[in-house]
Amino acid sequence: MKKILSLAICLSLFTSVNANAISLNNIAKQEKINVNVLTEGVQKDLVEEIKNGVYATMIDSSGKPVFLDCDVTISNISNIKNFRINTNDAQTYVMEVVAYADSKKIESDTTDRNDSDISCSAKIEMQWTDVKGLKNTMDRLSGGYTVTKGEIRDTMVRWGSSHTRIEDSEHTGESSSFIVYPDYTGSQLHAHYQLDYKGTSNYDIIVCVQPSIFD
Repeated sequence: MKKILSLAICLSLFTSVNANAISLNNIAKQEKINVNVLTEGVQKDLVEEIKNGVYATMIDSSGKPVFLDCDVTISNISNIKNFRINTNDAQTYVMEVVAYADSKKIESDTTDRNDSDISCSAKIEMQWTDVKGLKNTMDRLSGGYTVTKGEIRDTMVRWGSSHTRIEDSEHTGESSSFIVYPDYTGSQLHAHYQLDYKGTSNYDIIVCVQPSIFD
């Protein structure tokens, strides 16, 4: 039920950033999410729950969202002092999501494709401090993209409590890297990185991170 609900929320997000109608029947399954846990503070049996908070999607040439392969790394960096949190049980984590987009790997229902092939990787990393209670802090967002085919027109970073409850954003333009300090506090934390390819509105890429397992 949690996975179905998360998928529905993700679809609502893509409806808001792309004018094409989206049907559940048109969505390709996400092929692979590799999770690398680098801390004893996150039990390995929570890997499936970690996957539930990760989404990476590209809109194909026919306007359909296709889930992308991802590499996820999570680590505990609690030795770095967070001066905004004055409690001994606070833990600071970093969760990195790297997604890989390649238009050649996407099947299309259309025989005439005028848009150029694209190939890139996009990364978003969230550093946050988790406490007992509702006042978890989103301390830093960073990441960027690497392009081997195509050209990026624009990028944006957004954050809030969920896919559909965005509290703030920062326009990061054509820059291939970013660092943002959201100064955001809440019981749930979410962020996503959006890339738009130059010359087409159909290759929107969004990479999401939402460490809900620590709620």
